[in-house]
Amino acid sequence: MAEAGSRRYPQQLTSHLRDLSKEKNNELQLYREWTFCHIKDSGETDRRCPCGKTGIRYLCYIKNRITGMLTFVGTKCVEFFDEEMKEVLKLSLGLISTGVTGKYKGLQKNGKKKRFEVRANSKIVKKEPRLKALFKHVPIYQKRNKKWEIQAFTQRDDLTLDECYTMKIKSSRWTQDYGNGITFRVTELERIQSLNNYYEIEF
Repeated sequence: MAEAGSRRYPQQLTSHLRDLSKEKNNELQLYREWTFCHIKDSGETDRRCPCGKTGIRYLCYIKNRITGMLTFVGTKCVEFFDEEMKEVLKLSLGLISTGVTGKYKGLQKNGKKKRFEVRANSKIVKKEPRLKALFKHVPIYQKRNKKWEIQAFTQRDDLTLDECYTMKIKSSRWTQDYGNGITFRVTELERIQSLNNYYEIEF
């Protein structure tokens, strides 16, 4: 392990990132060039993290703020990159592994995202206050009727209003001149055929 200040970084990971970063000497500054983007479920446990660890299934993609380079690391190494990482990582892992259930409510007004009503006690709603503290724009909303909705991108155009769907979601961070935010994109979607099998779902 290489050490920088109070942090100890895997030497192989540092060497990998150095080739893709502007900073070449100061390890602390080198790691600060990188930020978490999104997680991808590879579906297998045969991937290798640049640190050398094998058996990686969930690939945590990070992007260099200066060079624009993109690479991935494992779920442990991703925590090296910024203080917000653990909060966003936990949400991302939950959404992409176990997913969330939502009732389709139509297209976002003047937008391309689709709206899904979710339970008030769902994990994604419980994370809303913390995400609001980290990001200016968060696609989780409480409506006037006190119901909660999320907005997500999906290529599926065959959704039926007020039907329930289980979704696996990839969350991505972004930064623009008008602030930062997080975006949800559906990677897997399946209609719930019978609510008798999902009696615990209450909207």
